[in-house]
Amino acid sequence: MNNMKMMALSTSLMLTATVGATPVPATNKVTAPNELIASNGMVNVVDSSAIAALNTHNFIYSGYVSVTQTLNTPVNKYGVGISIFNSIMQLGKTDVVINFADGATGSSYISAVRLKNGSTGSLPAALAQTVTAEFGAGSTFIINGNNHVELIGIDIEAGLYTPALLLPDMTAFLNENTTVTLNKAGNSSVGLYSYISGGKIKTKDGLLVNVNTDNHSTVYGIRAQGISTPTTVGGVVELEGTSTINIVNGGTGSTGILAHQIGGKVTALKRVTINNTTTDSTAMLYGLWASKGVIDFSGPTAITLDGGMRTLLPLQPPQQEQ
Repeated sequence: MNNMKMMALSTSLMLTATVGATPVPATNKVTAPNELIASNGMVNVVDSSAIAALNTHNFIYSGYVSVTQTLNTPVNKYGVGISIFNSIMQLGKTDVVINFADGATGSSYISAVRLKNGSTGSLPAALAQTVTAEFGAGSTFIINGNNHVELIGIDIEAGLYTPALLLPDMTAFLNENTTVTLNKAGNSSVGLYSYISGGKIKTKDGLLVNVNTDNHSTVYGIRAQGISTPTTVGGVVELEGTSTINIVNGGTGSTGILAHQIGGKVTALKRVTINNTTTDSTAMLYGLWASKGVIDFSGPTAITLDGGMRTLLPLQPPQQEQ
């Protein structure tokens, strides 16, 4: 075999080995982009956060990300798939699946994605102004619950409730054709939740939010909220593209879109479709609920309420504050 043939064979073997290699998912919490590169964007964890950014502006990975998280005994009373704390994160198309065992206990809530801040006074100056996360087009976020635990798809929360210490910019960017699905959701579950001043969720065309429960829990598709004591202005959700919200089998108070407390605001530039149906004939269902907050839609809105006490107007607030 001459040298040219040997070189060709050697090159062929190298390519085969490279292409045929099977990436091994990370089985521990990923805390840096190079760890995602090593696992080809695959993360498979049990009773642990899957991806966590802490005090960094450089958590950037443009490739595909696949997260599978199994929660049997969550620590700290909650489970989070992707955590962004005082950080900036940018990921490519991202698929998250969180499975919470039917018999599991000890969790207050589970979030697929959570943006959170601490005291700005304790942060380096470069990190004290912004917390953001962006996910590529076509991303999906799925949580499979057990009908008892609160589930949150995209969750923005301030760390401290003192207005002077709230970050002015905590934003989640959801690109085109993003889907958030909460299965077997417990009370107070929310597809998109922007809580406290500075929180903002921005979406593009093709947003789909699905929330279902087997035990008529009170659930929400989208919720923008502040707090009354101490008075803190609410978060914002900006629907820049078409949006569809499906709620199935919710109980009394289940609402497609809720703007709650002063400053809580949801805006929409294009068509919003809300389908809120239940088998609970006594449930009061709502399409839009502006409870001290603001709902401002520029485009058309289609609301379907079915199965509950549909004689109530979609905009009428429930009898008790949630």
